[in-house]
Amino acid sequence: MYSLKDDFEEMFSNNPSKVRAKNKLNELFDKYGESKRAIENGTDNVEYMEYVMASAFVDEVLAERRLKRKEQNVQNDDRDEYNPYAPTDVEEEEEEEEVATEDVPISEQVKKVTEDKELAAKKKAAENALSLYKKERENYIPKDMDAKKEQVNLLMDKYGEDLNRANMTMADYSTYLNVSNYIDQVKRERMSDDDAKKYKNLEYGMIDNFTPLKTKLKDDEEFKKVLVDAENVIDYPYFDNKGLETSGIGYLMDERSIFLRQPWLYVNDDGTLTDATKEQKVAAYEDLTKLRAQLVKQYEEERRKNPDKEDKGPFNYKHTFYQDKTRLRLPPEFIEKEYKRQVDEALNRVKTSFIRYNKSHPDNKIIYTKLPEDVLIALTELSYNVGHLDKEYPDMLRALARGDYDQAALESHRIEKSKNDIKRNKYVFDILKKYAKK
Repeated sequence: MYSLKDDFEEMFSNNPSKVRAKNKLNELFDKYGESKRAIENGTDNVEYMEYVMASAFVDEVLAERRLKRKEQNVQNDDRDEYNPYAPTDVEEEEEEEEVATEDVPISEQVKKVTEDKELAAKKKAAENALSLYKKERENYIPKDMDAKKEQVNLLMDKYGEDLNRANMTMADYSTYLNVSNYIDQVKRERMSDDDAKKYKNLEYGMIDNFTPLKTKLKDDEEFKKVLVDAENVIDYPYFDNKGLETSGIGYLMDERSIFLRQPWLYVNDDGTLTDATKEQKVAAYEDLTKLRAQLVKQYEEERRKNPDKEDKGPFNYKHTFYQDKTRLRLPPEFIEKEYKRQVDEALNRVKTSFIRYNKSHPDNKIIYTKLPEDVLIALTELSYNVGHLDKEYPDMLRALARGDYDQAALESHRIEKSKNDIKRNKYVFDILKKYAKK
């Protein structure tokens, strides 16, 4: 039958900790005496637990102490310096204690025996509970683990392995919260064994390269200026050139659920701002949906009338066009917080893109610890705008893997639909071109 003693004997056997356990027992015996009753009555909770944890060696320690005392007494006899206070046997101590109880009233003795039995019962119950818990933990496998891991895989297939929550529907976000404990495990399982090992051991500088850079980027004014100049800081909802609801610094909220859970403020008739109610958010979202339909219809009619006119799309408007078409506004502190979160996500996408690219190109890997910091910053700006680089710019990554910065600069080009796109392209191009071989 399992017992704490068996457990602790296994724990300390052939282990340096055995020495510490025996030293602790000697310390307690020196302080309180060698009888179990003396230990129970004299120790505090911490000391008593230390005694219990080392109790597997009590008999061994007591035997060593008795032998040591006998040897000491023999030496003292030779010198006529016998120590009458050195106990020769633990049993004698216990017998003396039993005799001493004869002077105690019967009621007190009964009370003491009852307390001792209750204490023993509690200890026995604790041992049984610990034994049962250990066995259950050893054999425990969550019944729904496979189902939840499959849900994580489905989410990753849909939103990418970084699971960008901003793009999730409300139903998918609820699923994400329910399976979040299995995300890291599924990520490791989706990697090859070699990549998983490198990811775990940080052989490619996951911490050295990216963690300090993540902190730096949040406060990098030059980097922020590039994004702000390109995306603008806009506190009201508007449509980007694809007709997707956007606000803040390029913060997409093209799902109804994402839009409605933002901390919108509402502009009252007197110009004051109050927290928008759910009804006001829903009404504003529906108004934007109608506006989108109107713009598309207007565009199609214009195209029929002037088919040869340059096609700029139905949403070729400055963001100021939408300002008076909605009463919703985002708080400045939320925009700043969201900006930093999106920078984190953009850098994570760069990191994920490298890992996935390396997995697909084992003979032409990107050793990104060797990439200059400003190159990583440029790639983060690109990712902030377009998403995963391994999907959108695989040729650029191949060039980086070869160390061909000249070609990488050419491959980084985005379609230029505005002056801001031209500025962003130049920002990334100039940084990559700086490292091209002369």
